[in-house]
Amino acid sequence: MSTPPVPPQPNNQPGHPGQPPQGQPGQGYPPQGQPGQAYPQHPGQGYPQQQPGYYPAPPQPRPARPKGSPTLGIIAAVASVIAVIAGSVIVGVASTALAGSIADAASSEYTPSDLENAEFLPYLFGVFAGFGVYGLFGMWGLVQGIVATVLNRGRGWGIAAIVISVVGIVPVMITYIATFVSSIPFDTM
Repeated sequence: MSTPPVPPQPNNQPGHPGQPPQGQPGQGYPPQGQPGQAYPQHPGQGYPQQQPGYYPAPPQPRPARPKGSPTLGIIAAVASVIAVIAGSVIVGVASTALAGSIADAASSEYTPSDLENAEFLPYLFGVFAGFGVYGLFGMWGLVQGIVATVLNRGRGWGIAAIVISVVGIVPVMITYIATFVSSIPFDTM
């Protein structure tokens, strides 16, 4: 015994025989026009209507952040300046001593075994310490300058701190090269 074919439902919607198509009353959906319905009765109902001849108001700009105390930006700028000055001084003193140590080693009769004593290592560590001081204070000034700029708490000082900490490596390197080269006595070589 075979079952007779099911006739197609109206609107090409699947269903069982005797069951109304989806969207019709009896499906659990609220009928059109009843209070508390989930969907508007007419297209555009429930949405703001635009009157002819009127345009919606342009969106208002976001209010600027209120200015806070400039202390955050000032501290960032001071940290950046300390980075450049302290880094340059430490690098300059250490590179002068390093150049003198290297000149002494070159002028005398050193053998490779004498270089194992590495008398120049403290001066070399001094140069690294100068760059480390610049790096730490410069990073502090850079990060705090960015925060101060974003939060509008000393924005001008924060921008200055960012610029000083980024460009500050140039004077530190110039100090290192100038003091190292000028401290080497070329007449003894």
